[in-house]
Amino acid sequence: MKQLFLCLMMAISFCAFAQDRAISAKELPKNAQILIKETFNFQKVIRSTMDVDSRETEYQFVLADNTKVECDAEGNWKEIESNNMPKSLIPGAVSSFCQTNYSGIKIVKIEKERGNLKFELANDVDLIYNASTGNVSIDK
Repeated sequence: MKQLFLCLMMAISFCAFAQDRAISAKELPKNAQILIKETFNFQKVIRSTMDVDSRETEYQFVLADNTKVECDAEGNWKEIESNNMPKSLIPGAVSSFCQTNYSGIKIVKIEKERGNLKFELANDVDLIYNASTGNVSIDK
C-alpha cells in the first residue's frame, strides 16, 4: 500500500512540474510577437507551445521556414535555430569574424548564455561573442 501511494505521489509530482501545452500564435507574449513581426517578417507560426514548470514558463514556436525559437516568460528569445538566420540578430563583430575565418559557412543557431551570445556554425564550430568587450572567440 505504501509503495502504491509513493508511486501515485511521484506521478502527480512529475505531471505538476512539467506541462507542455499547445497554444495559438496569438497567445505568445507580446515580445515574441514583435520578434516574429520585425525580425522574421510576419512568417507564419506553424506550431507553438507553452512549457510551465515549478521554476519558470517558457515558450517555443516553429515558423514556416522551420526556424525554431525558444523564449522566456516575457517572450524574449533565448535560443534561435534557423537555416536562414536574420542578419539583424548577428553582431557586426561576429559577421566580420565569420567572413574572415569561415567564409561561406552559415550561422545556424544563436543562444544567450551567461551574458554572452553563442553562435553555432553549420560546420559545428561554436563561437562566443562577449557583448561587453565585443570580442569573438572559438568555444573549445
